[in-house]
Amino acid sequence: MTGSQVSCFTDPSEYAARVRATRADLVVTQAGQFAAKLIRIDLPRLWMQRFSENLRRVSHYGNMPGRAIVTFPTRAGPRILRDGDEEPFGSLQRHSEGRSSFQRTTGPAHLGSLSLPVADTEAFGATVCRCDVTPPKDPLFVTPPPAAMERLQNLHAAAGHLAEYAPGVIACPEAAPGLEQALLAAMADCLGTTDEHAPGSGRRRHSSIMRQFYVILEGNPRGVIHVPEICAKLGVSIRTLTTCSNEALG
Repeated sequence: MTGSQVSCFTDPSEYAARVRATRADLVVTQAGQFAAKLIRIDLPRLWMQRFSENLRRVSHYGNMPGRAIVTFPTRAGPRILRDGDEEPFGSLQRHSEGRSSFQRTTGPAHLGSLSLPVADTEAFGATVCRCDVTPPKDPLFVTPPPAAMERLQNLHAAAGHLAEYAPGVIACPEAAPGLEQALLAAMADCLGTTDEHAPGSGRRRHSSIMRQFYVILEGNPRGVIHVPEICAKLGVSIRTLTTCSNEALG
């Protein structure tokens, strides 16, 4: 079913609960009144989201199995880091299916996402991208040609504008497929580049440690657990855990 929603939030938990294709936990790390806007657009196959937030925060995301997810900053501004790696404006990230990660912002943030059912990505990659766009084993950072990225940014922003000011257009059965095809074509131009890289082995190890760390914390929601005990469970030194935490959580 096609349609759109535009929602504003002052409660970080309510905001995180409305994010599509992920299970998110969010903690604001800056004083002030939190304010966020979430635009969600559902097209026949494609899910699109736009996020804007006014305060620095840390979040943990668990991606939904069954969807191929791409994210990117929609504005230049304060740094956005995922598992310690910066997501610079003008780039995008291909996410691993069902993978969890930490993301932190260093100020007001503006982000966008697009996702397709994994079952559709093989045909999309073969016929439109002419490359493999199934979710990678490890997250991939992609730097498209500037013109291709600008086109995707402009179409994504225009769709968000329609959701806010002319939602009937998106809900129209005749118009929605055309919007979807335009977004998919723009995404294909960005993903068709060979300028992509995965985190190094050290970063992948640190990300794995942090995922295990989060599982330990979730298993002790009200109890006290000391750092040496956590390190023993993880099989790492206090120094290593501190390094990993600084990278992921700041």
